[in-house]
Amino acid sequence: MMRAAARLGLLAIFAVAAPLGAAGQTPPTEQDLLARMSRQPAEIATYLDLAKLYTGAQRYAEAEDMLARATALVRSAKAQAAARTAQTATEQELQARVAASPNTIGHHLALAQFYADAGRTADAQQSLTRATELVRRARLGPAAAAGGSSPLRVGGDIAEPKKIADVKPVYPQAAQDAKVQGVVILEVVIDATGGIRDAKVLRSIPMLDQAALDAVKQWRFTPTLLNGTPQEVIMTVTMNFSMGGQ
Repeated sequence: MMRAAARLGLLAIFAVAAPLGAAGQTPPTEQDLLARMSRQPAEIATYLDLAKLYTGAQRYAEAEDMLARATALVRSAKAQAAARTAQTATEQELQARVAASPNTIGHHLALAQFYADAGRTADAQQSLTRATELVRRARLGPAAAAGGSSPLRVGGDIAEPKKIADVKPVYPQAAQDAKVQGVVILEVVIDATGGIRDAKVLRSIPMLDQAALDAVKQWRFTPTLLNGTPQEVIMTVTMNFSMGGQ
């Protein structure tokens, strides 16, 4: 009884289905479809076409087998999509924690672990570099890390520090779509270890400001010494966003 019901169900499904071949074209043969399935085993449409063919030939067991395979592929695709969504959500959550509390070492380490697990070694290294900077600042202590009561402005006797770690900004897709480009000017405070302690936008391009801030906070410079003592310095930097003639 159940087998008969299944057959009737298949007939009902395919009674209204479109023919395998387009109008004026010869429908693919079973051999064609099996060959296609061998070449592209993840293509759901091939299994459905075979199920239609088998149903038309009243080969119901084989039709049910094709439908079962198609169903398994759909479930697998759905599971993979859910996993990708969950992974993206996790990354966004970790990045939000870093943005909200950039001096918390554990947040950078958690993000580095996430990137390492995902095989994104360059991103993991950046997070580890920032965590290392924070550990070094903690080791030096508040007084040494601050380098004085207020940062010294670069210029005159205060030489501009040399950048030793550069991170390019991620060009926001929305800005690219809107063809927004230009130069964002920022003011940064470089701590006694050469890391970026603070950054603010002086000349804004609203769609690009956050990308500029996210990148500049990962820059690293040589420490600035005054009479042999590391000092905090403040200076202006620029971040250029260009679509390369697009």
